[in-house]
Amino acid sequence: METKVISARVPVAVEKEIEEFAREKNYGKTKLFREIILTGLQKVREKHALDLYEQGRITLWRAAEMAGLSLWEMQDKVGEKKIPVKYDVEDAKEDIRLVFGG
Repeated sequence: METKVISARVPVAVEKEIEEFAREKNYGKTKLFREIILTGLQKVREKHALDLYEQGRITLWRAAEMAGLSLWEMQDKVGEKKIPVKYDVEDAKEDIRLVFGG
């Protein structure tokens, strides 16, 4: 994986917590920070996809695709968040298009 250096300003307390946790896990700060960013990015993607699904703007299949999850994993997330499942003819057509193309 190609990488690029970025910098970010964080509160001193957060930086200290990162240092302490990196020491506990025997990680370098960079490795831990990368793990935090990737984990956080996944959660943000999931939340965004769930929000769009709940608003009825995308299908469950598309939400799963956006979040990088399987359809079954996304169904579990929808259930955990107690989001009502919406599925109509247009959703079915969209899912068929996504699966089979065209």
